[in-house]
Amino acid sequence: AVRAGPLCWPRAATSTRLPSGWRRRLSVAMAGGQGGAKKLKRSTKAVAAGEAPSKRASGKSAAKAKPASEEPPPAERIDMVVDAKTAASITQRIKKRAASADKGGPSGSGTVLYLGHIPHGFYEEQMRGFFSQFGDVTRLRLARNKKTGASKHYAFVEFAHAEVASIVAQAMNGYLMFTKILVCQVVPDEQLHPNMFKGSGKPFTPVNRLKRERVAHNKKRTADEATALEKKLLAGERKKRRKLEAAGIDYEFGGYEAAVAQREKKRKRAASA
Repeated sequence: AVRAGPLCWPRAATSTRLPSGWRRRLSVAMAGGQGGAKKLKRSTKAVAAGEAPSKRASGKSAAKAKPASEEPPPAERIDMVVDAKTAASITQRIKKRAASADKGGPSGSGTVLYLGHIPHGFYEEQMRGFFSQFGDVTRLRLARNKKTGASKHYAFVEFAHAEVASIVAQAMNGYLMFTKILVCQVVPDEQLHPNMFKGSGKPFTPVNRLKRERVAHNKKRTADEATALEKKLLAGERKKRRKLEAAGIDYEFGGYEAAVAQREKKRKRAASA
């Protein structure tokens, strides 16, 4: 039995940690005689069993506290609508970023190596097979001459992981390959160029300049282009005749003027017929 009094209260209450809201009730129960002791006993049992206090027992502190199992109400969903102009701008930005990635922009973060003093015969296929023993090679570009397609003896190699690139730089810098001593260094991020790996995913094809000039020379010209070319040729020929006369050389030749005169005669005959 629980006896009233300030020094006699249940043993179970001494071993139970009471919430701060019940300390006031404890003092009230201790000073309230037998009725207060009964209320204190009920509150102590509830704390020991882990139950929530009643509204009458908890008072204002219980009204303020929220049950742990109660979840907050879900936030109201707001659908964001983007206008057509903003959507077109975002789409264009995404396409531009994808195009720049296709052009060969390096990823950076210490994964790109510069390889110099590359010997003859150590080309893309041989380099990829050699460096793949260290780790995954994502991209590789050997600098070549645009006219002849010959190697310029330096290249850029990109690995999937920066740790692998650092190990390769330490192992291959100063490595003797054939008659060349390789130079292998990690390229800092601030020195990376967006077009460093441009065209690395396809075989290098040198520019056929003879074919380009032949096509430009033999293309079908319009009437204005033909007239401008004819005036240019006649002016150059007259200049050459004046130089010959100034040098005292008596040399007669038909040239472009004779060809133009003959063409005009044919045109007149065709018009009269």
